[in-house]
Amino acid sequence: MRKRILILGLILVVIISAVAFSGCKPEEEEVELTTVQLAAAEQAELDIVYATDIHVMEADTEINDYQHPEFMAREFDCQKMNFISEAIFETFCDDVIASGKKIVLIGGDLTERGTELSHQRVAESLDRMKEHGIQTYVVPGNHDLYTTGAKAYRYTSEGPVLIPKATEEKFAEIYADYGYGPNSIRYEDTLSYVTNINSKYVLIGVDNVSRLVDRSLVEWIAEQAESAFFAGKTPILMMHKPLGERFTGLYETLGVSVSGQFTVSEGTLAYMKKSLAEAGLTYILTGHVHSNDVMLVPSGHKPGGVEKNLIDIMGNCTSFYDSTYREIRFTQNYVDLTLKHISVPKEEHLPSYLEAEDKNQILNNWREFSLEFGKRDFIENLDSTLQEIPAIFAEFALGIDLNSPEIPAETIISYAQEVLLDYVLEVPIYEEDMTEEDSTSVETLAKAYGFSGSFPDTDYKNIFDIVTEIIFKAVCAGEAEYRQGAPELELIKYGLYGLIANLAEHDFFAFVSLYVEGLEVEDTQDVITAMYSTGVLDLMDANILDNILSLGLLSASDNPILSALSGKSASEILSILIPFLPSINALLKADLLDFMPLDPLAAEEALSGELNFGALIENYFYTVIGKGILFDPYTQTQDFVISRSDFTVYPK
Repeated sequence: MRKRILILGLILVVIISAVAFSGCKPEEEEVELTTVQLAAAEQAELDIVYATDIHVMEADTEINDYQHPEFMAREFDCQKMNFISEAIFETFCDDVIASGKKIVLIGGDLTERGTELSHQRVAESLDRMKEHGIQTYVVPGNHDLYTTGAKAYRYTSEGPVLIPKATEEKFAEIYADYGYGPNSIRYEDTLSYVTNINSKYVLIGVDNVSRLVDRSLVEWIAEQAESAFFAGKTPILMMHKPLGERFTGLYETLGVSVSGQFTVSEGTLAYMKKSLAEAGLTYILTGHVHSNDVMLVPSGHKPGGVEKNLIDIMGNCTSFYDSTYREIRFTQNYVDLTLKHISVPKEEHLPSYLEAEDKNQILNNWREFSLEFGKRDFIENLDSTLQEIPAIFAEFALGIDLNSPEIPAETIISYAQEVLLDYVLEVPIYEEDMTEEDSTSVETLAKAYGFSGSFPDTDYKNIFDIVTEIIFKAVCAGEAEYRQGAPELELIKYGLYGLIANLAEHDFFAFVSLYVEGLEVEDTQDVITAMYSTGVLDLMDANILDNILSLGLLSASDNPILSALSGKSASEILSILIPFLPSINALLKADLLDFMPLDPLAAEEALSGELNFGALIENYFYTVIGKGILFDPYTQTQDFVISRSDFTVYPK
């Protein structure tokens, strides 16, 4: 009995001690989760893979030989690796299967030339994913149908042979299991359709490349979106060409569309944006521009006075540098986006015609291979355009025809080549990189005009090297941003200064005066020295502006306002511009007086002619025109979460 009491007592002591010690524990503080963590914790209502612009060319039959001269002439363009596009897409399918994702959306340009052969090859790959329980939905791009794009060939030893491209009917037949089957509702006899992705999301796939997007189609899209919205479902629109303008700064200031707007009038485009927003649609998946970007598109719909934005999610080309796609999770409160890189193409997918060196580079240095291929092809394609510079220089600067037998065309071409082309493409940035063949560098020119500062220390060799880097890494891959103060932009600024200095070093106005009468050639040493030290280029000094006006640029213009200024002096034009300042400012989306102030000594108001060239580059071209090119105005990263309530972006 005493033993039992002792045991019970010991148990009681243990219990009391445990309670006492637990009471002494400090209370754990609640950790507040970040928005990104909250999004990751929420259950996905829809979890998809989105790819676009896969540009497949069937390797064995359609290409056959990637060293074929005709293939190289036709297909080595736009930096796409067409010769291994099939292998890249096969590897993408492997990656999706391994990821466990069950829904794939592809936003057009499934093939490079729209051949039935390549479309069937793509469908076979989709069939392979389907065997793993993966459902894919597609829409056509401008490369996919017989009505769009260039002719298609097979490259044989006897020469290229034309092969058929897919009709709309054949496209729908090949992709019957991937958006064009009985579970979808087609718009009339087109390739636009609507289908349920799951119980909560509806996909509206639109063909905006082969036919005019008219009001009737817009109304059908809006009806499908509204029907989904009122059924408690989220509508998602997928089409090839973007609704938003990727290169925002160019479009907003100059009205220049680089994104290649689809077949729609401006009036219908505005109507479409507003109609989609009114119908409850927010999310749009697009491609075409070969650029990773997510942008807010103003819709014109302003419930309660606040404009509703649409979100255009664009994708890069998978057979282009960086070979990327997106994983997108839709939860109740968030949209979670992750940029993924396709794995190194698997050896078993690579075509047999690859040379050993290329095969080795692909397998062992994949990203470097794709970047260098893109740069090389970009330069080769651009070179043919740049070779037109001498003729443009002769026509617009000298007012002469290079084909005229009286004109020494060789002299003009040689001068333009040395002063303009060679400077842009070949002149090194740094003195230390100069060789015996180089007569100058950007740094040498700066020092010659009194520049005492230092250039940013980089590995870039010339200005063109920087430009191509920006195009590939900022515009296309979206993996980098270049904002004011970036070393790349500083070097481009000095490169532009150097271009002016190089013209002076080659006695530009003296050369031009051989062909153009009325030029008064003076020494520009002090003007350019001041530009390097202050950023200000005095156009009135050394007769610079008067000489420029004497070149006949105004008289050759088709613009009646510009041609009306022909024959007037620089001072007259600077006075004439004053009443037009509000219109000029509205056009430029900037105040011209910030870059060219009024002349304080003029009896009547006139612009001073002092162009703040440095500020123009940094505060206008880099920040206004550069929006959407050098940096994205909406997102600063490719991995982020969007709040569905207010569209705020939270980087991961």
